[in-house]
Amino acid sequence: MWVQWVLNYLTDADASATLRRCAVALAPSGRVIVKESLSRDVHGTAVDAKDASVTRTDAHFRRIFAEAGLAVAHTKMQPNLPRAVYPVCMYVLEPDARDLWTHLDHAAMLRHF
Repeated sequence: MWVQWVLNYLTDADASATLRRCAVALAPSGRVIVKESLSRDVHGTAVDAKDASVTRTDAHFRRIFAEAGLAVAHTKMQPNLPRAVYPVCMYVLEPDARDLWTHLDHAAMLRHF
């Protein structure tokens, strides 16, 4: 499942909930790919009031992924971007085995709808 430049328009809680729903919908060997712009760590989270977006740091994204029950399996930075723009990172996420029971409970719940 591919999620690109979506999370930057969601609150942390909504981003976590959205990713959890993505994780529940995955096939057994499926992965969630997230591609987002990153705020540089020295600047922290950047809020753009004009377009209502939030640009998070890598550490911030990793907390959201963990809250969603997803573990980072791999990352790759978008190469050759000009320094004037935010760096872009692609994350390969997989359900965290420690959170497996929670995913199974959600999957069972979704079957009733």
